[in-house]
Amino acid sequence: MCGHMHRSITSVVAGVPAEVGISTVQHVAPDLAPGSGPSLVRDPVGYQIHRVADASGAGRVVSHARYIEIGGAPFVPEWAADFDPTAHL
Repeated sequence: MCGHMHRSITSVVAGVPAEVGISTVQHVAPDLAPGSGPSLVRDPVGYQIHRVADASGAGRVVSHARYIEIGGAPFVPEWAADFDPTAHL
């Protein structure tokens, strides 16, 4: 399975480990407050490399995360400056 996310997420789904990799661009700030608008955070960007073992490894997966930038404080991107959180209620 794959998709488009801007946060690294790790969980277990139906007993199977699941992971969303690190973003290669800015991350979405994790603000879950009602009515909050979009903002990004300059968390470290990066990538992951995965190795899936052959049949003798019984399906073992080893992942390595590589960060390529340092983080920073949350900010509102220019495209969201006029965002009205009440418009979506």
